[in-house]
Amino acid sequence: MLAETGLIGFFFFTALLVAIYRNARQTRRRYADDPFYLGVSTGFLAGFFAMLTHAIGANTFIIVRIMEPFWFLTAIVIMIPHIESSPRPDVSESHQRLLRPI
Repeated sequence: MLAETGLIGFFFFTALLVAIYRNARQTRRRYADDPFYLGVSTGFLAGFFAMLTHAIGANTFIIVRIMEPFWFLTAIVIMIPHIESSPRPDVSESHQRLLRPI
């Protein structure tokens, strides 16, 4: 990474990885009571550190088959707080419309 992008690119790449880690860690702590979000964020963090370890000896972050699922899961983990804070429609009203006789 350093050879291809230089010091500035390496700095921004490192800043991006640190921001991803902090966001995932904050999501894991905030939604620890929800087993689904806890599992997604914990699994993401485990995979994140595994990929960082693997990247020591290989070009992990340029292989498309690895990076497409990684960035997709990163987007999911980053969006969990936004999804949970958005207002949800009242489910009972929609069910009442469906159960109403025709």
